Amino acid sequence: MLNNEQLELLQWIQEQPNEVSMNTMEKLSAPNFTPARVEVLHKGNYIERNIGVENGELVSVYSISDKGRAALQNQNSISREKHIENVKYVITTSIAVAALITAIVSIVLQYL
Repeated sequence: MLNNEQLELLQWIQEQPNEVSMNTMEKLSAPNFTPARVEVLHKGNYIERNIGVENGELVSVYSISDKGRAALQNQNSISREKHIENVKYVITTSIAVAALITAIVSIVLQYL
């Protein structure tokens, strides 16, 4: 399972229009970028490494893999499920509080 820092970097790589080098990631302030984190994502097959040309030099460039896209989709699905659970909790709690207030008001009005 990927941690939040890895997921944020992976999301950033996915949003790039072209493959990016580590130098470009650093220049563009990719979120949570470290060379070690890029290597972990590469070794886990979440990103693919190819050879590209940058400033007239051959460099390693990275792009998201199918496994990386699947990991992001899975994370988005989990986030949506958590959001739905939170909404259900707020609604249920609101109903319970409203019922409690109604009961208290009813009891107070009986003694007036």
